[in-house]
Amino acid sequence: MKSFTLKVYPHKFMNDVDNNHFKADSLAHTVSQLVLQMLEDSNVLNKNLSSNEGYEFEIHNPNCKATIKVVDKILLIFPSVSKRKVWIEFPIQPKHKLGNIERRFQEDAIDAMDYGEEDWMSY
Repeated sequence: MKSFTLKVYPHKFMNDVDNNHFKADSLAHTVSQLVLQMLEDSNVLNKNLSSNEGYEFEIHNPNCKATIKVVDKILLIFPSVSKRKVWIEFPIQPKHKLGNIERRFQEDAIDAMDYGEEDWMSY
C-alpha cells in the first residue's frame, strides 16, 4: 500500500543553533513531539519509527481528507519536516480472536509442517 512518512532531521537545525549537535537534536525532538501531538489530536493513524538518524512517523491512512489536511498544516508550520513516499507491506488491521475451529486448523497445519531431516549446519 502506498503511503508516506513525515521525518524530522536534526541536521536541518544546525544553522539555527550555530552547529551545536546537542541543541539541534533537542530542537528536532521538540518539533517531533509537536508533530506527534498534532497527529494524535486529529486521530491520524500513525506509527512512530524514530531512530538515531531522525524522528519519523509512518502515516497509515494517506488518502483520508482529514489526514491530508493535518499533514499539509504540519508541512506549512514546520519547514524542517520532510514528507517521503514509502510502501507499507502490512497495513494495520484489526485483530480478531481465533475460534475453536480456526485454532484447530492452525494447530493441524503446524503439526503437518515438514521441517526436514537435514541439518542446516552441514552446508
